[in-house]
Amino acid sequence: MTFCLAFASTLLMMAILFHDFRFDYVIGYSSRDLPLLYQISSFLAGQQGTFLLWALLAALVGYPLFRKGGWEPAAVATAYIPTVGFLLVLAAMAVPAALAMVSLFKGRDDGWLVPALRWSLLAFLGLGAGIVLGGFWAYKVLGWGGYWGWDPVENASLVPWLAVTALIHGLVVQKGSGALRRSNWILALSGYLLVLYATFLTRSGVLADFSVHSFPAGTIFRLLVGVLLVTLAASLWGLARRLRSRGSAIETVVSWPLVISLAVGLFVASGLFVLIGTSWPMISTWFGTASSMGPPFYNKVSLPLYIALFGLLSIAPFLGWRNLPAQAWIGRVVPGLVVAAIGTGVALAFGARGIGGLVLFFVALAALTSNIVRFVQVARARMLFTGAALAHIGFALMFVGIVASSAWGVMER
Repeated sequence: MTFCLAFASTLLMMAILFHDFRFDYVIGYSSRDLPLLYQISSFLAGQQGTFLLWALLAALVGYPLFRKGGWEPAAVATAYIPTVGFLLVLAAMAVPAALAMVSLFKGRDDGWLVPALRWSLLAFLGLGAGIVLGGFWAYKVLGWGGYWGWDPVENASLVPWLAVTALIHGLVVQKGSGALRRSNWILALSGYLLVLYATFLTRSGVLADFSVHSFPAGTIFRLLVGVLLVTLAASLWGLARRLRSRGSAIETVVSWPLVISLAVGLFVASGLFVLIGTSWPMISTWFGTASSMGPPFYNKVSLPLYIALFGLLSIAPFLGWRNLPAQAWIGRVVPGLVVAAIGTGVALAFGARGIGGLVLFFVALAALTSNIVRFVQVARARMLFTGAALAHIGFALMFVGIVASSAWGVMER
């Protein structure tokens, strides 16, 4: 299967690069006038090329699991079922879902955690890179006047990323404390379902009247719905079998398990709001005329969630797996608050306004400073353990830029 998919992909790429206009796909999406980079990217400009690439990636993604013994081959088989039936498994996000499914049916509650965490990180990077590249394309290449517009198809790519981000943190909690077992099963399966749902929204044509990105209505609507419903049914069946399998309870003390679990809840809430808004063109048809949610809805519901999230991220670097006395970590938060106050004061001096944006800017700066301190501390002991701090630095820095450019930017024509 992998050889055939690779051979077909090679043929299509050669046809594009050598301008073989005997192929309808080359006629529709490529041109002699395109720069080489855009000729290469035209491989996935249409439905067929995109599906072919996804199928090839899906075929390749299972090979690392073959190197393991035990129950990993069952996960490979589970991941390949949609590939064989549809040639559409969206690479890395399929593996945590497959591992979770095998864990549900084989009764192994914790054995899937380590491989699932590795693959979730890969999915996190892949989905995140796609979102960033999409923003760069919109802002720099197309010049649409912004890098994010809360377009339904943009949102469809964001929701699975929020789900896998929540999953990564949930897996860390389960690995460290034994809690969130059922939540992680749900998150792993939901992440994959949301990728399939995003594919349905983008490729079926249901959003053709509401998004400039959506493909027009085609012949694969029923196929996409079928794959989505079959995967949903299998997920619900597996979860129903293990509803009584509880993990450890989260202790209500200021420690990493509690703080990270709260962060998981905030990511899930954010994803749910974005999912509802993205699906509103279909939901609204049940009540009359189809309509879509605009940016004010997403900005309004997201603001308090991310203020709370960065508040947690400001104190989390100084906590541990066990409860610490307040005096052991409160003093460490002060430098971040001081830097945030200075930075926000500078923003005010340069004309920044809007209480919501200023508060989010403040907590994002505090989180950025706290995690820089954490990064330095961890790097002194062991550089390889700085990944979490570095990711949090990037996340906080991104929101500092988002607030500054969105709330206080100046548009010139």
